[in-house]
Order: sequence, then structure tokens, then C-alpha cells
Amino acid sequence: MESTRGRQGEYRRQGGNGTQVQNRKHGENRRSEGNRQTAARQNGSAGSRADRERMRRIRQERERKRKIQNRIRLIRNVLLLFVFSFIFIKCSTWLFSYVNTGEKDVQQISVPHTDANRDVNTDADATQEGKEVPVSAIPDGKHILKDAEVEEALAELAQADNDLAEIYTKRIFYPEELLAALVNNSEMTEFVKGYLTADKTVTGEFNEEELSEEHPLLIQWDERWGYYPYGSSNIGIAGCGPTCLSMVILSLRGDESATPDVLADFSMENGHYVAGAGTAWSLMTDAVWQYGISVQEMGMDEDAMKYKLDRGGMIICSMFPGDFTTTGHFIVIYGYDKNGFMVNDPNSRERSGRQWSYDTLRYQIKNMWGYE
Repeated sequence: MESTRGRQGEYRRQGGNGTQVQNRKHGENRRSEGNRQTAARQNGSAGSRADRERMRRIRQERERKRKIQNRIRLIRNVLLLFVFSFIFIKCSTWLFSYVNTGEKDVQQISVPHTDANRDVNTDADATQEGKEVPVSAIPDGKHILKDAEVEEALAELAQADNDLAEIYTKRIFYPEELLAALVNNSEMTEFVKGYLTADKTVTGEFNEEELSEEHPLLIQWDERWGYYPYGSSNIGIAGCGPTCLSMVILSLRGDESATPDVLADFSMENGHYVAGAGTAWSLMTDAVWQYGISVQEMGMDEDAMKYKLDRGGMIICSMFPGDFTTTGHFIVIYGYDKNGFMVNDPNSRERSGRQWSYDTLRYQIKNMWGYE
């Protein structure tokens, strides 16, 4: 009996201890769960703060980009406004100048008075007497051309010539290189005047006088071919090389087909025109073989020049700036006598009508080619 009660007591003690153990485990589990919930709340709170910080930074970045875009749009709009204002002012100025020039012609009639009391109807009097009324252009003070010196020289020349006055008042419509050539050579006045209405085509061939002469003078700015395109310009301005070759071929072979425009086309088609520089020296040798003409490059020697001319040949010279040009030029030498060498200058009838000594020419010649 005692042993049985002992065992039951032992069982009760063990059961009580088990209950205590279980209670402790339950307590520990509850504490662990509480800790996890607390940690979760803490993590959730930390996550919320990070999210809020991230969203704040995103909003700040968007605001910064928006401000940058607004500044770019503002700057672009200001620049566009400036450009359009500049164009509008320029166009308005040009239009006002053109209308003012077209309607008033920016000219004054200047008639010398032989009688102090004759100051009425002087235009009619001059017309009735058959006298040409000189016209002077009033310099308008506007710098339309890039080269102010050309513009000033043209204004000065225009005060003494009707045609030059008309060209001056319309100078905005002409190529500046054409006006520069005119300032250096008043012989071109009619050619320049006709530029605005020319159709830029070839309008004629050699005439009977040229075909009958032994060494005809051909002018590069002749209206028959002067307006014809050559490179970025035309024969009248840049075609001295083809025109010189045309003179040589016509003189030595009488070939009526070798007009300056034909030689200009040959130069363009075969790469002898150099943009910004003009005719290359290679044209002087390559263009004449098809016409049965021989060519040799010559040194600067007076006796050699005369020997070539004595044999019935002709010479083309490339010129330094000097009496014949301010930049570069080609001329033809076709004869000589005791007064000097005879020259055909494709840019000037006046210079072609003179004779030139060897001493004058020798320091102006870059290179020479002899033709037979």
C-alpha cells in the first residue's frame, strides 16, 4: 500500500513539474511572438520611413527636372524671338531701302548752269538742246556690300555716270565679285547693267570680223557668252583662261566651234576648274590637243618668246597682280615689234590696244605656254 501511494505521489510531483514546464514554454512562446510582432512593427515603421524618403526624393527630382525644362523652354523662346525680330528688322530695312530706291531712284539731276537766272525747267532745256543730263547717285550711307571699299568706290563712280548710278542703286541684286570687277574695269558697265535681265545662256557665235582677223580679240564679258556659267561664277568674271584658249584655237586653226563657252565646258567636265581659285594651269595644255595644236611650257626668256612668235605661234601667260589683274589672270601674246609685245587681254580692250615692253611684262608673268 505504501509503495503504491509512493508511486502515486511521485506521479503527482512529475505531473506538477510537467505542467510547470509546459507553462514556461507557453510563456516563452508568447514572449517570442510578442518580440516578433514588436520587430515587425519596428521594421514596418522603418520601411514606411524609407518609402516616404524615397518618394520625397522622387518628387524633388521631378521638380528639379520640371524647373530645368521650364528654363530650357524659356531660353528657346527668347532665342526664337530674337531671331525672328532680327529677320523682321533686316527685311523691313531692305524693303524700305528697295522701295525708296525704286520710287525715288536715289538720284539727283545735276545740270551745269551757264546763266545764273536759268534755274527753272533745266531738265527740259537740256533735253531740248540734245544734251545728256548727267546723273549722280546720292550715297545712302548703307553698307550693303561686304567690301566697304568696293561700295564706296562704286558710289563715287556712280556720281558721274547714269548707268553706274543705276547699278549702284540696285547693288544689292548683283554678285559682289561682279561689282568689284566693275570698279576695277569701267569697260564692263554695259555687261554688268545687263546682268539682271540676262538668261545666262550663250546668245551668239563668232562674227564675220573676228573670223576674218588673223588674231582677233575676244572679250570674256562679251554678252554672247559672258553670262554663261563657269564654276560658281560665269565666264565674264572667271573665264579668262577659256577665252584665251579660244583666241589661240581660232587664230591658229580657224575653228569656229571653239567659242569660250565650249572651252569652259571642257574645263568643267575634265576637272580643270578649281573652286575658289579658278582655271587650273592644266587646262592650258590639255585643251588644245583635240584641235591639232602642239603646246610647250616656256621659260621666261625674251628671245624664246620672239622665236615662238616668229614661227607663227602664240603665247598664253598666267599673270601676277600688276597691270593686268589684282588677283590672277591669263592673257595672250600674239606678236611684237620695236615698240614691244602685242597683247590680247580678254578683260580689257584698252590694255589690248597697247604694246608692252619685255621689262614691263617679265616681272608680272607667272608661267607661259607656247602654241603652234
